[in-house]
Parts: sequence; C-alpha cells; structure tokens
Amino acid sequence: MLDHSPRALASLAGLVFVGLSAGPALAQNLTQAYDLALRHDPDHAEALANRDAAAANGDLARALWLPKAQLQASSSYSRVTLHPDTTPAGLSNDGSGGAVLVGIEQPLIDGEARAQSRQLRAGVQAGLAVYDARRQKLALDVAQAYFDLLKAQDLVASVLAQQALTQREQQAAQARFDAGRAKITDVYEARARADALTAQLVDARAQQDLAQSRLAEFTGLDDFAPLRPRTDLAAAAPSEALSLWQARAEDNAPSIAARRAQLAASQAKADQYRWSSQIKISATATAGELWRGGSDSALLGVALPDRAEGFTAGVRLKAPLYTGGSLTAQRSQAQAQARGADAQLAAAKRDLRLDVEKAWRAQRSGADQILALRAALASAQLQEQAAVTGREVGVRTQTDVLASQAQSFETDRRLRSALYDYEYSRLALSVAAGSLDDKTLAQADQDLTEPASR
Repeated sequence: MLDHSPRALASLAGLVFVGLSAGPALAQNLTQAYDLALRHDPDHAEALANRDAAAANGDLARALWLPKAQLQASSSYSRVTLHPDTTPAGLSNDGSGGAVLVGIEQPLIDGEARAQSRQLRAGVQAGLAVYDARRQKLALDVAQAYFDLLKAQDLVASVLAQQALTQREQQAAQARFDAGRAKITDVYEARARADALTAQLVDARAQQDLAQSRLAEFTGLDDFAPLRPRTDLAAAAPSEALSLWQARAEDNAPSIAARRAQLAASQAKADQYRWSSQIKISATATAGELWRGGSDSALLGVALPDRAEGFTAGVRLKAPLYTGGSLTAQRSQAQAQARGADAQLAAAKRDLRLDVEKAWRAQRSGADQILALRAALASAQLQEQAAVTGREVGVRTQTDVLASQAQSFETDRRLRSALYDYEYSRLALSVAAGSLDDKTLAQADQDLTEPASR
C-alpha cells in the first residue's frame, strides 16, 4: 500500500523542490534583494537624483542673504574734431578710455527673500521625505516580487508532486486491475488526473517564469533564489492597537512629511506677495577707477586728469507704490494654492489611516488564517489516509482518493501562501507607519530559512 502519511507527502514535495531549486543560484533573503534593488532599480536612481537636486535648495536659501558682488569693466576709443569755423586750427583728438567698477550689495531687510528662503527650505524637507517614501515603497515592491516568486515556485512544486503521486496511483491501479481487485475505470481516472496536471503545470511554469523575471528587474539577477519562511512560524497579530499605529503613521510617515513641507512652501509663497514683503533695504558700496588718454585738455582749454579713482557707500530702499493689481492677484492665487495643499494633506492623512488599517487587519487575519490552515492541513491529510484505507477495503473509490490528495496539496500550498502574505502584511504595516528600515527587514529575515535544496 502506498504511504500517504503527512511525513511522506512532505518528503515528496521536498524532493520535488530540490529539483526545482538546484542550480548555481545562492539562496538570498529580503535584505539582500533590497540591497540589490537599491543599486539596480532605475526608479531608485531617479529618486536619488531628485533628492540631491532638492538638497541644493538649502544652498539657494543661504545665498539669498549673502552679499552679492559684481564687476563692471569697459573700454572705449574716441575721436573728437572741432569744426574749423569754431577753431581755425581745426584741432582734433584721438583717445581711448576705460573703467573698472566693483559693486557690493548686502540685503538687510527683504520680505520677499525671507519668503523664498522658507519655500526653498521646505523644498529640501519635501525632497528628503519623498525620497524616504520611495525607498520604503521600493522595499515593499521587492518584497511583493519576492513572495510572488515563492508562491509561483510552490505552485510548480505542488503540481509536480501531485504528478509523481498520481503516477504512482495509476501504476497501483493498473496492478490492482491486473490482479482482478479493481476496475479499469480506476486506471482511467488516475490517467485523466495526470493529464489534467500536465496542462496545469504548463500554466504554473509560465507564472513562475514571469515572477522570476519581475524579481530580476528589481535585483538584476536572473537566477535569484529566495529563502522561504519557516513552516512552523509563530504568526502573531499586531502588538499594538490600530489607533496607535495610525497616530504613529501621521507623525512619522514620509508621505505626510512631504505634504506638510509642500503646504509650508505654499504658505510661504502667499507671504511672498504681501505688500510688506516687497520692501527691500540693502547696504551698497561701489569702488572703481576710470582712465582716459588723448589731448582733451587742449581741446577744452582746461587741465583734466588722465586717471581717477574712488568709492561710494550707502543704503538703498526699494518699495512698490503701484503694481496695477498684480501683487494682489498673485497673493490671491498663492493663497488658493495653499488651501489646495492643505486639502491634499488632509486627504493624505485619510489615505494613510486606511492603508494602516488595511495592513493592520491583514496581519491580524493572516495570523488567524495560518492557524486555521494548519488545522485544515492536518485534517486533509487524515482524510486522505482514510480515503486510501477505505479504497483498500472497498468503501471508497479511486475518485475519492484523487480528490483527497488534491485537497491535501492545495491546503498545503494555501498555508505556504498565507505565510508569505503574513510576512508581507508586516512589512506593509511598517511602510504605512513610516518605520520600515534595515532593522525591520532583518527581523523579517529571521523568519526565513534556506530552501530545501540547501
């Protein structure tokens, strides 16, 4: 009689998976997959470039209040000829001249620059927050691709294991038929089941290839071999209440920080168009030297120096008197944009609370589902053993045996899938709360073990 005990089924599935995962690829965990994605993924490269570009806003903000210096230089050539009617001698002069001036201006009071500085510094904060959000989303996308590949591998392994078991059932049915202890229909049923599994295997392998390609797009490795969660993993519901997770998310989530920074920038822009912000007072100083050549002195009858130098220093005030209504219109427009940014912040908080709740409930229900599926698997395996025993004594049919075997394999695959979904929900909850980091990934890696082939 064939051995259909839970241990035998697990051994059979393990042997099949050994064959699937044999090859040059080394098993890798989530942290390693994420590190590869940080170096390979073009979306992360774009996010990094955008962060660096946003960081330059800090330098621009400082530059608004630093002194500005400029150099002006000129050179010229001239010819002056007095009309003969005025000067009988017809005197003329050829000469050249030039000037070098250096001007310095230091802002003292500038409401517009102050508002622009606030906008730029908010841009720095927004850039950092957006980059942090993109990094955490990348980790979640990698995790999704990682667990999708495991699910696809499990499906292929399950179908192959069922094929091997069905072939053994077909051979046993043929032997029983030859001995006169079974009907030919038992053989046909086993053969039909094997043919159906062959068709299912084609689709399962296509899904596995697609999942492998998707993970390769993130990691750059075509033969990435993910580690698998322990089958005896002790799944647990979130340790804190939903309201605490939601409150933490509003405080820490980079998506909310980015929206807050954008709101601050919009409010600063509105302040930029206040009439008081247009008043500018600055200290100025200019120093320079002028020179000339030629005989202008002879033409003019006076003694002129060929070179002069000096400097000026003072304070400059600039204030608008009439702008044609443009200042009022610009401020009204900026205030409307600020109200829109405030509404976007409120919408982001709403979406965040829902995301946190979705992940929180997924982890809680995932833990319950794992317990239920473990019990269901044990029952399905007992049912399969009963079906095999019943067939041997004539109270069950070959159809009952094949159906119970399929149920055992399907329940086992669903249990593994629930383990992956549970791990993913834990990461999704951390991302929603804005707390996903290397430590979080390392904790997830502790739940992963080497593949059966290693």
